[in-house]
This record gives sequence, structure tokens and C-alpha cells, in this order.
Amino acid sequence: MMRFRPCTALLTLALGAALCFSCKKEEEESSVNAFSGTLTFNMPEYVAYGQVFHLVPGGVSRTDDTPDQIGYSYEETLTGASGTLRAEADPLSKTAEFDFEISKDTVGTFTFTYYAFADGYAKRSAARTFYVVNPVLETGSLSGLNLPAAAYIFTDARDGQQYPALDIDGTSWMLRNLAYAGDGTLGTPYAGAELMSEIYGRYYTWTEATTASPCPAGWRLPTDADWVAIGRKYGSDPSVSSPETAPGAGPALMSDASFNRERMWARPSASITGESGLCCIPTGYALASDGGFSYTATGGFAVFWTADDSGGLGLSRYVNYNGDGLYTSLHDKNDFACTIRCVK
Repeated sequence: MMRFRPCTALLTLALGAALCFSCKKEEEESSVNAFSGTLTFNMPEYVAYGQVFHLVPGGVSRTDDTPDQIGYSYEETLTGASGTLRAEADPLSKTAEFDFEISKDTVGTFTFTYYAFADGYAKRSAARTFYVVNPVLETGSLSGLNLPAAAYIFTDARDGQQYPALDIDGTSWMLRNLAYAGDGTLGTPYAGAELMSEIYGRYYTWTEATTASPCPAGWRLPTDADWVAIGRKYGSDPSVSSPETAPGAGPALMSDASFNRERMWARPSASITGESGLCCIPTGYALASDGGFSYTATGGFAVFWTADDSGGLGLSRYVNYNGDGLYTSLHDKNDFACTIRCVK
């Protein structure tokens, strides 16, 4: 006669219970609905203390006969606040719109997140990273420039912008990238954010740099010969000539600066001397794209227009994160944009 051992019977019962639980769990999970669409809201990437932004979530709906009966909550990391803006059962006249004030006077990187929820639906979220910036040199977003003691401040009478400047062998150089916008259409700000003009400077095409007179009265766009003089003084080859690379000059032109307390150059601090005092920061460059510009190579390149061209292309000078030279490059005069340093 066949007999069941007690342990075998228990194992059989446990297995059956597990299978039933698994089936029940799968049934519960399959009963959770998904919102239709994608939760979205708009918020600028670069913001400043005191600004207020009206945030409006949208883009999702229920798949039953009450498509707009959705609850919304939020959380943000600037102050640590969170809360429910609209409960699922609230009348549709109550919205989840929110006036978000940049109420904390500190630079840094933060996140605002919206959540959409409803009974029987999987929660949806949408997050936006934003940077609180401050254009004040050294105490704001841009710190660690280590301006030389001999630097002086020049004020552009056209817009009140102030630029530290330094005399190097009889030529005065601006130590900050030009931020002049003219009537608002000259040059372009980083990532389309006007707040960044005073920090990164504006990005100009060669045509703008050479025909729109962006430099203040008495100042001008440097020629390649001006940059060669810098390369000879701070590089390892005093006989270099235009448009040759000036070897060894790169680290002397760089500044081991930080943006919102994060180092900007993607190279070891020990390899940056800053000897020239020119305070070059890696603001990259911009390429024409879909009627505007896309920005790239931040953290790796500091690129500046010269007043010279060759073969129908504009001539630039640049330093980068993985080389020690002061290099030259040629670019389209209208589809490539970079920063400007003015001299007199």
C-alpha cells in the first residue's frame, strides 16, 4: 500500500498555496490600470532667487468614463516641501496648478516632481532638474576664478555689465566672456537661458563677432596675432607664429573654477596653473540646429573667435581638457558660435 509521508503532504499543500497566491497577485497586478498619455509640465532649467514660476501639469487622462478625475501631488528638493495639490475626488474646477517660488537664496542643483494618481491606476511622475544661479563673481555661481591682484573692473556703458580686465604686455584683456546682447538679438545665451549670459557669456557667430561691433567702444575683437602673443608668453615655444598651435600655453590660460560648487574643467586641478590670469572656463561652443543652436563641449573646451578668417571660414583659438596647447580651428561663419574676449 502506498503511503504519503507527512513532509511530502505539507510540501504539496505549501506549493498549492503558493500557486494560488501567485495567481491572486497576478490578477491584482493586471487589474491596475495605466493612465493614457505622458505627464508633463514646463519649467526653466536655469532660475534665480526670487523668481516665481506658474507650473501646470497635464498630458495624462484616465481610460474610463471620468478621464479628468485625477489627483496630483508634488515634491521639490529646494526647500524639501511636498503636498497634495488636488485630490482625486475634488471637483474639476480645482486645478493642480502651482506657483513655485525660488525662495531659497542658494546656488545649486534641485528637482521639482509632479505625481498623478487615481484609485486603480499606477502612479505617474514627471521630474524637472533646475539650477539656481547667481551671476555675482566669486560669491555666486561662478567661483574659484582667482582673479589676479592687478585686475581692474571695466563697466560697459551700453548695458552696465562689469568685466574684470588685465593688462598683459601693453594689451588689456577682458577676463570674462562678453555678455553684450545689443537689442536682445545679438549672440545667444547658453541653453537659451538669459540668466546664463552673465556667467558663461554669450555665444556669437563669426559674422556677428566681426560685423556687429559687439565689443564696447575702445575695445575690439582680438586678432590671431594677439592670441599668438599670449601663446608665446605662457607657452613653451616663444617663436610660435600664426596660425600655429602654441604648445604648453593651455594650462596657464585656464582657471580651475567651479559652477554651482562643481568643478568645470574635466581635467586634474594640478594640471591647471592659471598663470596668465585670463580665467578661461570651459563653456564649449554652439552649433546651428533646427533654427536655433545646440550647446556642446562644456567642461572640455574654451573657444574664442579671432578677427581673422581663412578660406571662407572663421578662425578661432581654443584650449581643451586633454591637451596643453593653445590651438586653432576653422569654422563656418554662421553655423558655429562661441565666446568672445575683447582687447584694447
